[in-house]
Amino acid sequence: MGGIGTNVPVNMEEKEEDFLECMYLWWRAGRPLLLVDLAVEMKTCKRELNSLAKRMFKHGYLEEPAVNGELFLTDFGKSQGMECTVRHQKLMQFFQMVSGMGQEEATQDACRMEHVISRKGMDGISNFLKYGDTYDRSFGHTDLSATYEDGIYDALMAIYEPEKRNPRFLAKEFEKFKAVTVLKVKEGSSSFFLQLKQGQDAGALWYKKNGKWILAARKKDCFKLPTDIFVYTISAAVPVAEGKAMIAFTENETWPLMADSRELNIHLW
Repeated sequence: MGGIGTNVPVNMEEKEEDFLECMYLWWRAGRPLLLVDLAVEMKTCKRELNSLAKRMFKHGYLEEPAVNGELFLTDFGKSQGMECTVRHQKLMQFFQMVSGMGQEEATQDACRMEHVISRKGMDGISNFLKYGDTYDRSFGHTDLSATYEDGIYDALMAIYEPEKRNPRFLAKEFEKFKAVTVLKVKEGSSSFFLQLKQGQDAGALWYKKNGKWILAARKKDCFKLPTDIFVYTISAAVPVAEGKAMIAFTENETWPLMADSRELNIHLW
């Protein structure tokens, strides 16, 4: 048994692309495309490659085999083989750049990824390798213990009126809290702690998770909020993550109404 992402079976389309890429590289090198030699190169049997070759002939990648069994790529097969090779090379470089993998390990990952990545995804990786282009990215329903190591981190927070934008207006409850909140990460879990200013009381604080209001736990002068209630956006321009979540304030732990809801923003570096 292996871990997630290991020992994944290769389907027929992936085998076909691998075979096409191998034949293209041999054609570029001026080597004859003989099944017996290609089978050794691809660590498979001649019978399996013969079956693949028949499929690829039907798909227009190969011409009719010669009497001696030699294969010949069509112009279409050559163009598609070049595309497979370029895609593989770019993915291999990308994995080395972002993960520190060696060439052999990066090649193995590229071999699997090249079959499933979309053209838009491949274009993005190409532009990243050429120009360093990056974009803002968003994710939600994620515990920050998956991103941050165990420890205590400071973050800035603000509470806004949700219906008022351009410009945005701070909610009156914000004045009762310290602008700096604390992120605590420990043993696979994480929480934000919103800290009240000395002598202030904000009543009951609720947070929305999966469409339902949940009463936040309170400990002394702070409220505890799980990190997976936020939708995070990480800026490509500056190393800042912004998290947004819906919260509400009520008196005596009464159930929140629409008018009680607020937008909580948190910024992490």
